Amino acid sequence: MKNQKGINLVSLSVAVIVIIAIAGTVLYNVRTNLGVQKLKAMQTDIENLRGKVANYYLQYGALPTLNVYSGGEKQNTSIPKDSNVIKDVVENATSKEQLDTGVYYVIDLSAMENVTLTYGEDYENLKDKSAETIKTLGNGTLTDVYIINAVSHNIFYVAGITYEGKTYYTQYQDEEKEKIGESNFDIDLESRVGRDSKGNINYRIDKGERAPVNRNAIYIDENENKAVIPAGFTVSGEQGESTIENGLVVIDDNQNEWVWIPVSDIDLNKMYGNGEYSLSKTNIKTNKISITNTLSNRVLDRSVPGTETGEYKEPDILSDSGNDLNEENRKTAGFIKNDGTTASTYEMMAMELANDYNNMLNSVQINGGFYVGRYELSGSIISPETKKNKDVITGIDWYDLYRACKNFKFQNDKIQSRMIWGCQWDQMCRFINLFGDKKDIDDSRSYGNYIDSIGFNDTSEFGKKQKTGYSEKWKANNIYDIAGNCWEWTQETFYTQSRAFRGRILSI
Repeated sequence: MKNQKGINLVSLSVAVIVIIAIAGTVLYNVRTNLGVQKLKAMQTDIENLRGKVANYYLQYGALPTLNVYSGGEKQNTSIPKDSNVIKDVVENATSKEQLDTGVYYVIDLSAMENVTLTYGEDYENLKDKSAETIKTLGNGTLTDVYIINAVSHNIFYVAGITYEGKTYYTQYQDEEKEKIGESNFDIDLESRVGRDSKGNINYRIDKGERAPVNRNAIYIDENENKAVIPAGFTVSGEQGESTIENGLVVIDDNQNEWVWIPVSDIDLNKMYGNGEYSLSKTNIKTNKISITNTLSNRVLDRSVPGTETGEYKEPDILSDSGNDLNEENRKTAGFIKNDGTTASTYEMMAMELANDYNNMLNSVQINGGFYVGRYELSGSIISPETKKNKDVITGIDWYDLYRACKNFKFQNDKIQSRMIWGCQWDQMCRFINLFGDKKDIDDSRSYGNYIDSIGFNDTSEFGKKQKTGYSEKWKANNIYDIAGNCWEWTQETFYTQSRAFRGRILSI
């Protein structure tokens, strides 16, 4: 209800990822002499540049470039070419669908902030030279530079890296590899790449490592359990945080921490049932609705959206309390609005909820799980966080909190955060009840901050709002304060008058 003040951890339901960053100072690392490490370094350079360039392009509608680079073309047969990179790329692609047609430019590294590279120092020698000078250099010395194709936006290292008799210039993304096939100018190291049962290419990382900025990665723990790691996220290397059953912890680029909630096919079937239902006071249909959830030894019944009876329903909107009917509340929450009338906007809110619900379930099915915030929601509505030792956001209503849950910023624009759905909450409870710490979901006093909590000597802790991650005892499968400390909303409706609130709420 509008007057009910709750607190929340945000539920982020993970879609997938492609990283974007902000750009400036160019830093160069010490180079290694080992072939494989050189290849890795070049690939990391290209992944970083790809993100920086993408962000620049979104901001300015143009590529950050200096001048045309045509060192791969023959100008004078008596003068060595700067590089064969352009010739190699074009000739090797002619038998397949050609990706890299058009002009190549030197990437303007100074246009972007905080660019850290292993290679590319010849940029300093090229940045002040004219296009004609670059074109006629031909002395083979200015090849330590990155260039970009104006059409495909693929990035190439002019000098290339030679490994086991082959020279590699770039790293194509997975969908491009399907078009061009294997080539001698692209490499994926065997230890890192495999294919899943559907033939999709997977890039595997280990604990303490970061997923590539442009693609999701696969993490397989010591028990051979698997999790999808969003692009740019890092798997924790801390003891006790790197197995799926105990609660796998990952960290995004803003140092927010998330815990993976695995969902098996059996559990997925417990999260929802198929059907087509109208939402309250709208003609919006939803194709998936959670109707019965088996949680441990209990059964949670969910009612059909749009009905007047039944406690918990999702996705649904409030038809009696007036809160969802209030245009200001819908604006506060950030729903689609202003297409004409209040009634149509109300239907748009219902449409967005229905679409988000189905997208969440599809994401869970594709990825085999989702992420929840490790800590309760802190920071502000505009800049929310899920970090340790922070003040929990309190004293706001459902609409402010719904917007806060959507305001997490990720470098990859395909990652979306949302307030947690009820069926996700139930799956999180099922996970902590059956795996890892195997916490009791019927009596959480031993790991929740309640007035009548047991097992603590310092009674001053009981019932008081504490900072995030305050006590190691108030943790279940690496998720803090899932029980107690502060109330948190879910997206469920409770009858037709109010939203439901649980213990804690945040997922991707």
